[in-house]
Amino acid sequence: MGLRGVQEGVKRFAALLLVLLLPLLAAENARSRMEAISAGKLRRGAVVIFRSQELLGVGQEELEKRMPGVVSDLSLTLGNGWAAGSGNVDFLRLQRSWTGEDAGFVLRRLLGGVRPVTVRVRLSSAGGRARVDVERVTVSGIVLEGAGLEFLVRAYVRTVFPDAVQGEWFPLDPHLEQVALEPGRAVAVVK
Repeated sequence: MGLRGVQEGVKRFAALLLVLLLPLLAAENARSRMEAISAGKLRRGAVVIFRSQELLGVGQEELEKRMPGVVSDLSLTLGNGWAAGSGNVDFLRLQRSWTGEDAGFVLRRLLGGVRPVTVRVRLSSAGGRARVDVERVTVSGIVLEGAGLEFLVRAYVRTVFPDAVQGEWFPLDPHLEQVALEPGRAVAVVK
């Protein structure tokens, strides 16, 4: 159960940070811009900018709603086509939040306390579709990447967040043509 417990914790955390990085929403002002896009109120070809700080604010709100007290000290960095989110995760609270059960003895010993975690994803988008690929997850300095990470993220994300899509193209909001990540910002183009 020791290694399996660690793997479960890593899978859960990868899903947690995807929740942080996927919503292209922002604090109140940015939320209203997203609502305007979804309602079709913006003209075709309009470009809407979301700063990384706005996206971080929404990510924090979403995480606190879904998993109170699990993640703290969040940060978000956006680059050309990629995003990296970091935070401190209480894996025992995460276990309790998602399963309603306390972790077993071995898992408590392995994951007790708060652990620093970083997730880096790549975003591709065009023609009203997007694709998010998790490139790397680091937990307490241990790097997970490649095929093993892809398997863990897919297996867990699909069971906990059935609507979350990783490694596959999915439709954007019907009013969005594309979303691009650039240093410090996300750029949404309206259809």
